[in-house]
Amino acid sequence: MGDKIEMFSFYAILILLASAFATAVIGIKREGVAPYIAIASTFTALVLTLLTLRDVIANRIVTMQIGGWLAPYGITVVMDPLSIVITSIVATIGFFAALVSFRFVEERKVEYYTLFSLIMVGILGVLHAGDMFNLFVFIEILSIASYSLVAYHRDKISIEASIKYLIMSSFATGLILLSIAFIYGLTGTLNMADIALKLGTESGLLPIIFGLLLTGFGFKAALVPFHAWKPDAVMGAPAPIGAIFVLASLAGVYAIFRMFFTVFFITNISVYYLIIGLSVATMIVGAILALQQTDILRLLAYASISQVGYIFLAFGIGALHGFGYTAAIFHLINVAIFDSLLFFCAAVLIHGAGSSDMHKISQSVRFSPILGYSFMIGMLAAVGVPLLNGFASKWIIYITTLYVQPLLTIIALLVSVLTLAYGVKAFYIMFLTNSSKKRMRIPITMLVPILILVAACVFLGIYPQLGVQISEFVVKNLANIFYIGKVFGI
Repeated sequence: MGDKIEMFSFYAILILLASAFATAVIGIKREGVAPYIAIASTFTALVLTLLTLRDVIANRIVTMQIGGWLAPYGITVVMDPLSIVITSIVATIGFFAALVSFRFVEERKVEYYTLFSLIMVGILGVLHAGDMFNLFVFIEILSIASYSLVAYHRDKISIEASIKYLIMSSFATGLILLSIAFIYGLTGTLNMADIALKLGTESGLLPIIFGLLLTGFGFKAALVPFHAWKPDAVMGAPAPIGAIFVLASLAGVYAIFRMFFTVFFITNISVYYLIIGLSVATMIVGAILALQQTDILRLLAYASISQVGYIFLAFGIGALHGFGYTAAIFHLINVAIFDSLLFFCAAVLIHGAGSSDMHKISQSVRFSPILGYSFMIGMLAAVGVPLLNGFASKWIIYITTLYVQPLLTIIALLVSVLTLAYGVKAFYIMFLTNSSKKRMRIPITMLVPILILVAACVFLGIYPQLGVQISEFVVKNLANIFYIGKVFGI
């Protein structure tokens, strides 16, 4: 039955790839058409993703064999509940980012939107890949486009950030490639489902392979101590790309989840304790460093790092308390929503003030109260205030950690207090001490995505059972037996 289903979301990757080439070619003579191509292609990608979402809900896992070559010999594309949920988020936020960029990007539009489309190709490709080689290829596409966009402004800060990002990312992708070489040497295959069948537990290389993958993908997810690239990269790139970096980090989170549940199916508790340790460090370091920032983009970058820590804390606890996995998926969804909201609000602030320094923003332009309330809602959602989406997922994290280790609950609560502290600091500086009389209206293409994300924060806060149901649906289908069976048509 699955073979007869068309995987529409895969064509979204091809459309975005075509969009990148069309922007580069057509934009040579008609630069003004570039944003329209990006908006149209990202909207089409969103529609195609929603069509695939419908099929995954009905069939749990949808596969496609490129060129009719059966697995493991051909290229396999797979959509399961885990990948389709994240793909739907990526497609939605990607479309919103294209809208926000419409007024924000005023020069070198061809360069910007070409790279923007390629980043989207890379992220969606990672989420679709059914084999390790193409997973690596799409990570490289994502990385190369990211390096270039970080250097977009061509000033000292952005170029330095781009070079730093390139060096660190190249090291991480090198580790991933080395692990893939080891896997191929052991199994003679790169298809994830086939690797899961052939990879034995007796090889002494397995801990090395998994360590290489965890380090490489941990860099992409911005786990501490692999996080140093993100604040500089976010600060160097155009502000709307901050939301895309959130999505790129979630692609790294997804890759780690995929390695745990599909390829290796890790059951060793000590590995999960390692994840818990890294998550605690990520939560604390991200929050403390965010509190010290005066640049809104750097603050939000560290804040998003801290929130990734919460995701991995719940994930690590999942091996000891099954509901932790549900909390991890639910918080991943919520992080994508409120972090993107905050970065889009920052884009409006920077667009109006011409600077990302919070003190300069407060002195340059008086913004609409709508923007202030939207930013406040995003920050309160990140804190975990009741009736907002962040509270629902954090509450589950608190409960599961309390059951396993109360000290982890205390740490999670204290980090939320730190989140409140830097959120209040940012809101106070930019909105409550604003002395400018110059008012700025928010362009409609910026306002609509912000209001939709605000509505999502409130809706999932009032009706958290929807998020829990989605997350439970993902968790119930994480076992690799379903994945393997569908890929091989068993």
